[in-house]
Amino acid sequence: MSPTAFSQETKTYLQGVDMSGGIVAGGVIAAASAAASVYSSNKQARAQKDATRKAEERAKAEAERQRQAQRKQDSQSADVSAILQQNANSALSAGSTLLTGAGGADTGALGAGGKLG
Repeated sequence: MSPTAFSQETKTYLQGVDMSGGIVAGGVIAAASAAASVYSSNKQARAQKDATRKAEERAKAEAERQRQAQRKQDSQSADVSAILQQNANSALSAGSTLLTGAGGADTGALGAGGKLG
């Protein structure tokens, strides 16, 4: 039977089959394209989250290194504020020395009227 020998109904049916096959193939291609797009966007999102997490970890590690360096430096330097505070307290004690104490020297105990010399 030659292709021209088919009835008009058969030709219409066969054309519909060809067209529906093309539609199905187009749908499959579109679905595959959409799936690839979703996969790609998910992969990018995971990569972005991973990069953000790694950057946060690096920032935390750097902050800890800086804290440790500051502690080390603090332990190796004098506490100037405490020294200044002690000196200020000594100045307020009316001339106390290690020899005379907080009351100063007793002028009566010096002899010769309380004067030196």
